[in-house]
Amino acid sequence: MTPSHQQDQALQAIAKWLADPGAKQSFYLEGFAGSGKTTLAKHFAAGINSVCFAAFTGKASLVMRRKGCTGASTIHSLIYIAEHERGVFKFSLNPESAVKTADLVIIDECSMVGADREFNARAKVEAEAETFLKINDAFGTTLPWVPTTIDQYDRLNTPEARFIKTLDKVLPKITHALNKGAALREHGVQPGDIDASNGAQYAKIIASYGADQPEALALYQSVHEYLKSVLGCV
Repeated sequence: MTPSHQQDQALQAIAKWLADPGAKQSFYLEGFAGSGKTTLAKHFAAGINSVCFAAFTGKASLVMRRKGCTGASTIHSLIYIAEHERGVFKFSLNPESAVKTADLVIIDECSMVGADREFNARAKVEAEAETFLKINDAFGTTLPWVPTTIDQYDRLNTPEARFIKTLDKVLPKITHALNKGAALREHGVQPGDIDASNGAQYAKIIASYGADQPEALALYQSVHEYLKSVLGCV
């Protein structure tokens, strides 16, 4: 790799930050899409003993792996572990996470992570609330069941809402199964990724809202197994 002048300046700044024991715990590298941020991160990581790569979403971590960031995962799977206790799955901080001994942790797509390193979902919540108010204003009198149904779905306070929420997670997998995994293959999804991503999602569904939806959960598992067979995982 032959860095440009700006890329070389970035590498020097990162090296200076990492060598300073009194520097802040984080370094934010900013740049336009396609400017080479991930490539720079991989290049710099080559000189570090122990590095963890992660991103906010599974798709972003997949892109990192395809660009050579070995072992890149979601932030969630990097620091949490799924536990089964008395028939209930829950997520806890993983005391044996690779982050514990890593010399450097590189997070891609940092625009999706707040300055305080908490996931910044405020804009999304505000946009959804504003949209709901518009729907309520438009249909609250003539078709009151429309905003009521949306509100129940958001609150997950009825069995029907929890069933639909669980089913929502199954539908994309049915689409992948019907097209023989064409989109997954196009994006470079490996057979091992299916078990990892669906397993984590399934545990999260049970832990949060779907535990009382055995029919939808059974459908999830059936579609998951069929999808694995389509991709040659079994």
